[in-house]
Amino acid sequence: MDWQVLRTKLATLGPHQILGHYAYRGLNRLFPLDLVRAFSLIPKDVRSIVRPPDVRCEQLDEARLRREAETPDRCLSISDVESCLARGEDCFGVIVAGALASYAWYTSRTARLRPGINVRFDPRYAYSRWAFTLPAYRGRGLHAIGKAYALEHYVAAGRAGVLATVNISNFESLNSAVRLGSRPVGLMMAATLGGRSLLWASAGCRPYGFALEAEGHPLP
Repeated sequence: MDWQVLRTKLATLGPHQILGHYAYRGLNRLFPLDLVRAFSLIPKDVRSIVRPPDVRCEQLDEARLRREAETPDRCLSISDVESCLARGEDCFGVIVAGALASYAWYTSRTARLRPGINVRFDPRYAYSRWAFTLPAYRGRGLHAIGKAYALEHYVAAGRAGVLATVNISNFESLNSAVRLGSRPVGLMMAATLGGRSLLWASAGCRPYGFALEAEGHPLP
């Protein structure tokens, strides 16, 4: 057990959330399991967000992404950048005093939930599939600031909004989604038992085209 992680969770989460987190991890040791909550974010649901004067948002171009991928602790590699851009994905960053503090990738195509299991969704929406905030900047709501900016971009381009999925054990991200105004619309589950994939999506996912599909090979 990572005691530092546990101490952090004890400081920020309730006992039932911590219990749920470790129960979920225990099930994953028995068999591969993903249980995610599906979210929708549209302009009328966005809550008021204050952007500090030293914070700005921008869509990151290839040159900036490659520079960041060469910087330690960005959780980003050159191969990540190349494969994401080759799939036509967009990356939006939150810049604090000139430094990239948080970023998120968005796609309009089928996205990977985990190797071999993909997420489908209504192409009228963009899908937020991967986000990261540097540890030194966490707790400042930067992900929400960046997502609100990305939503403005996609709505201006004719999209209905932004969709996302969050693992039910990731309480920090679940809380962040709700604070921004994202609406939980359903649940989806992927489990692998005896070499077979069991996939399920609740009825609330259907209006957004949310579904899981098994692939013989993961997305490139």
